[in-house]
Amino acid sequence: MTFGLCQLDHRGRISDGQLMATLGWEPGQRVRFTVAHGVIVVAADDEHGAQTVGRRRALRLPSRIRLAAGIQGQERVLLAALVVAQRLIVHPIALLDRWAAPVHTAVVEGEL
Repeated sequence: MTFGLCQLDHRGRISDGQLMATLGWEPGQRVRFTVAHGVIVVAADDEHGAQTVGRRRALRLPSRIRLAAGIQGQERVLLAALVVAQRLIVHPIALLDRWAAPVHTAVVEGEL
């Protein structure tokens, strides 16, 4: 698994050329989107993919998909490339806050 952090641009695009290259996704690669467990799952789908990776390996996340995952505006997201599964997982920062809160609380309270 390989991680990246990026900020959506004003058109809802994410761009991490290194992660796209790690997945072997070249410009023109067709992809499909689903939302599960609060994250966006992007999968290569040459047959049914409605969207493509752009020239600079940027990828526009459709607004309905962003909203379903709770991503609004030009916020930062954590990207995880699952190479074997050929998936890119887009994690909203709000979800990361919820995951990290118990650890941060334990640190502040001296448990760790």
